[in-house]
Amino acid sequence: MGLDMYMYLEEEGKEPTSIAYWRKHPNLHGFFTKKWEDLGYGKKENFNGDTLELTDEIIDEALFKIVMNALPNTDGFFFGESEFTKEAIEQDIESLKVAQRLVRDGKRVVYYADW
Repeated sequence: MGLDMYMYLEEEGKEPTSIAYWRKHPNLHGFFTKKWEDLGYGKKENFNGDTLELTDEIIDEALFKIVMNALPNTDGFFFGESEFTKEAIEQDIESLKVAQRLVRDGKRVVYYADW
């Protein structure tokens, strides 16, 4: 039990392709939740099992916040704590850059979380 987070490529007629998986990275989840809420999809308490389509702008902002150590401090029941090791940050950046290349190529990339 806990926060499981997925970023994947959706292509019509194909199974989703995994880009990234995070286990208990609540601060990154908090960032995506705020975007989901700002876009009018609902209240943050309901962003469980739903998806957020990632745009170039959302990914740019996520990358900036990761580099600047400015992700929102987020907590929740069984969310755990985000790791800010060099390796974890590099993995976040690498995964988001893959997603950004796909989005810039006109592909649909989504974020999904379940807890």
